[in-house]
Amino acid sequence: MSTAERFPGLFSFPTSAEPRPLIVAVCGSPAAGKTTVAAAIAAELGLLLLTRDELAAGLRLSRAAHSEATAGLQASEVVMTEGAASRRRSRPGQDDVRGQAETLLVETSCRFARRGMSLVVENSVLSRPLIDGLLAARARILAVHVIADPTVIHQRLRDRAGHGRPVGGIHPGDLTLLDQFERGEMQPSIFEPPAAAHHVVRIDTSTGGKPDISPVLDFL
Repeated sequence: MSTAERFPGLFSFPTSAEPRPLIVAVCGSPAAGKTTVAAAIAAELGLLLLTRDELAAGLRLSRAAHSEATAGLQASEVVMTEGAASRRRSRPGQDDVRGQAETLLVETSCRFARRGMSLVVENSVLSRPLIDGLLAARARILAVHVIADPTVIHQRLRDRAGHGRPVGGIHPGDLTLLDQFERGEMQPSIFEPPAAAHHVVRIDTSTGGKPDISPVLDFL
């Protein structure tokens, strides 16, 4: 049985006259288990998964490779003397990699949606540009809010900051996230799905283990 036969709601609403892409938009607090849930949904539905953290990691790797390739250049200007060039490397600006990854996530998701492609996207907060762009592309948005007990989130953040994540080790910003949580700056309301989503489901990962994605499958 094909994916379309198993999940008839994946490609259009029952009352829709034409197929419309479905974007499963996963959000929630850091350490709530968003990536695990998003990966499970994407695998079950056979959809592409886009996550801001993975895009940011790719951007960092690209920037590191570029830095290595240009390590021999030490010039912010080129001085030509009798046909010879003397170079000093200019200092790169402090790029906001996370901001770049957010922009890339929005642009890529909306481009796929405009082509009629269903997919899973994951980010802590579903931004206004992302939601507006998907709606303009006539996509249907199923928001999946991943939650967990605050004590569980706190322990996961401590584990990440101290020992790293199961995949990727310690990420830039893990210590900052722990500090923000302990100062009460990660209020649950920050990560609530936007009202513009067509449907919202919540998945609680407090108990750990394989996430229960049945609320998503039931919707489809």
